[in-house]
Amino acid sequence: IVFTMAALHFGLTTKVFDKRVKTHRAVKVLTAVYFALLGLMVVMNIFTHSMVFKLPGHKIVSIALIALSAAICEEFLFRGILFNIFTVALRKNKYNIFWTSVICSVLFGLFHLINLFHQPLVSTIGQIIFAMALGFILSYLRILSGAIRALMRWSTAVCVSDGSVL
Repeated sequence: IVFTMAALHFGLTTKVFDKRVKTHRAVKVLTAVYFALLGLMVVMNIFTHSMVFKLPGHKIVSIALIALSAAICEEFLFRGILFNIFTVALRKNKYNIFWTSVICSVLFGLFHLINLFHQPLVSTIGQIIFAMALGFILSYLRILSGAIRALMRWSTAVCVSDGSVL
């Protein structure tokens, strides 16, 4: 409960920038279209490929809670704490936000090496690549939104849709 409250407070209060990142109207429209398509893909994946809805109700609740707790912990660590640490550490670099996104995404991917204990190497390598790509997308969303709450929702949806919590 304490960790959840700290994560919620951290998700509401952390700001990487003093002011909002300037984006042109076209960037905002393209970003909205991209995330709408990504959301559609996640929802379609949940309904077509996932075995979640064929399970009993208590199992569905368990899967949702596992996905939510994993998303909160991962986003709190990678796009919350580490993102802020690397942004401050690289603040003198001209491309500090880019390198922060790269470092956090690579670390997020490598974090999934822990799955070698219960799945084959090939599956783990695929998951690492997917996690790195997802890390870049979530870093982009972190930069645009300035908070990590939306990232936690996206990460939860992705965990349920790809069946990684089954």
